[in-house]
Amino acid sequence: MSSRVMIDSPGDEEVQYLTSRDVTSKNRSRASSSATLGRTTDDEHNEEEEAEELVELFEHEIIDLTEDEIESGTHGSIRPGEFSLERFREPRSGAQFSRGDLIQVENVELGSYTIDFVQIKIIASDRQGDCKIRGIPFVRTRKLLGKLPKKCNEICMLLHIQRRDNGQELPAVLIDIPTTSIVGKREIVMTNAIYPEHCYNGENTGLRVQNEQAQQRLAEDYGKLVCRWKFAIYFTVQRQSRATRPEEEVLERVQADEVSGSRYCVSDEGLCNQWRGGRIKGGSWPYSESSIIDLESKPCSVKTARPAGSRRIGQKYTLFDSFCGAGGVSRGAQSSGFKVQYAVDKWADV
Repeated sequence: MSSRVMIDSPGDEEVQYLTSRDVTSKNRSRASSSATLGRTTDDEHNEEEEAEELVELFEHEIIDLTEDEIESGTHGSIRPGEFSLERFREPRSGAQFSRGDLIQVENVELGSYTIDFVQIKIIASDRQGDCKIRGIPFVRTRKLLGKLPKKCNEICMLLHIQRRDNGQELPAVLIDIPTTSIVGKREIVMTNAIYPEHCYNGENTGLRVQNEQAQQRLAEDYGKLVCRWKFAIYFTVQRQSRATRPEEEVLERVQADEVSGSRYCVSDEGLCNQWRGGRIKGGSWPYSESSIIDLESKPCSVKTARPAGSRRIGQKYTLFDSFCGAGGVSRGAQSSGFKVQYAVDKWADV
């Protein structure tokens, strides 16, 4: 059993441990979905050691697999007795929705999380003519139990990914949304840029409102939504039970190939350069001038490279020693002229 935390948030000053969560109300309704998260009591006393560790780590959440297609690996596809539709017209409002659209929903909950939006992946109709909307859920960042900063119109993709016994990962589970829960269509921007770039808080609408709260409410109701993060919950179906606990939670940024358009995409080199604040030739400690290397520019030729002897007095490369143990690497780097800035290890006695 592993617990992996992937955080790449240059603007956040502290690490967020995803396996630490607040307890929310137990009286929550559950949506009809391919995989429904709910809270139940643990009355299985004969679980193995590994299962007991999962209970301790995720003691407040259980995945209740309510559909046979989860086990067969066909979740997220057209099921027997259904046929695919390209679009759907909502009878009450007359609004038309197509695959790929982002819809706002209400009264839909998935375990600990209230689902605010769903990106339509499948529109299916059964033999009775009833339409079903199936897609990927999104949650406002302020409702992610403290995993992300609370920003106006910033949302996060919520993924439930099943692993087979051999470690193979299946596509993310799609949830079913009743058509009565649809509020309307919304505009989404997928970007890997760092906040506040491309953010939308209602200030640029040009509309005059009474106060800041009314302006934010107007933006949340009608403004474009920005997704920079994906929150994935991994689980493995237990053979002895149809209910299983999550094994791993991962919070990661949207990748460049998932971005909506070129104007919202930032190269990996550009993100690295922005996060590091640039690179200084010869080492950045304690050198403070602004001769920064642009990672997106072409590398300098050998003829234009700075001579090795031009390093300024006291200028050193900095070192971050992760999993440092007794500190052998740090000591060797220090002896070689590096400035050891940080050294971390899980062992409390180090």
